[in-house]
Amino acid sequence: MILNDIIFWLLIALVAALAFAIESGLAARHKRVVLSSIFASILTAGYMMFMLEDNSSFDFEPPQQQEEKAKDRTVVAMEDGEGGGKKEKVKVVTIQGARGKKKKDGEELTPEAALMAQPGGHRECDACPLMTLVRGGKFIMGSPIGEIGRQGDEGPLTEIKLPKPFAVGRFEILRREYAAFVKGTNYKSTGYCIANKRLREDLNWQRPGFDQDDYHPAVCISWNDAKAYVAWLSQRTKQRYRLLTEAEWEYVARAGTRTSYWQGDEIKPKMARFAGDKPGTLRGGKFKENPFTLFDVNGNVWELVEDCYNSDLAVIREDGQAVSALTSCKHSIRGGAWDSAAPLLRSAARGQISPDAAYDNVGFRVARDVH
Repeated sequence: MILNDIIFWLLIALVAALAFAIESGLAARHKRVVLSSIFASILTAGYMMFMLEDNSSFDFEPPQQQEEKAKDRTVVAMEDGEGGGKKEKVKVVTIQGARGKKKKDGEELTPEAALMAQPGGHRECDACPLMTLVRGGKFIMGSPIGEIGRQGDEGPLTEIKLPKPFAVGRFEILRREYAAFVKGTNYKSTGYCIANKRLREDLNWQRPGFDQDDYHPAVCISWNDAKAYVAWLSQRTKQRYRLLTEAEWEYVARAGTRTSYWQGDEIKPKMARFAGDKPGTLRGGKFKENPFTLFDVNGNVWELVEDCYNSDLAVIREDGQAVSALTSCKHSIRGGAWDSAAPLLRSAARGQISPDAAYDNVGFRVARDVH
């Protein structure tokens, strides 16, 4: 820039003048005046040169553009992995403005998906579960031979590709959320609860046999009860809520990891609620969230999923859709619970349950289709 060059040479001249004034024979009073003037001129020229060099300091945006820029927010989403035991990459995309459609890589999120992707999640009504967006992607389902605690129903290793994004509850369904459903429909839940392998008709989701408040996960819930809840939630919100498929559950529980637990190859009491000294759940969210921002995917309560249980993972569909049956079946449960040994909290660990059975260590998490 020509103006910058002029100021640069002016600075050189002023420095030379300063040196001359210091060595001159001027009277002390006159010398002080000259030196002060030269020094002030040097500071002014230097400041002008710096500001002209830093063009960004003078960038101006009309108020409307500044407002739109302030609305931008950053979302962490998952990029398709390559399978084969490699971790999926995390990429950061920026959703522009309130419309929430454009991303840095040129792809698009629909406004509905962008709503679910906002930091902290999105709740569609006061009593609705807090949901967050999960991008589709590839992962390897099951556990490798040699994993500590591995059971025979955790193989063969199967590559799954979930083709579309979907929303997932950040927490297991809480008592307050299930209570809103019961109050709104007069629904009669399963009239008993199995605790310590005993069928107890005096226990239910309101009285599970240990202390809970509204922010504990709802337990003593059967698969049939969970299906009734998601049907009500779908009707209330005009959106399709549902249970996760078993493949979706393992995908969000792993959250891009290939270790036994998303936390690593071992789990400690400070990481999850399991094998407790006393019975019962903890409030949702007591422990660190996983990389997909989900709480309690291992421990606290087993989570019901949509699929019919099958001991062979080879029957799992490659697109992650639920395994169904023509007749009534037992359904898979995932994640382990407050009374489980550590190996049952592994991302690949599986259990099964009858559709009408309610246990004091079983709850559920919901998913929602995103258009």
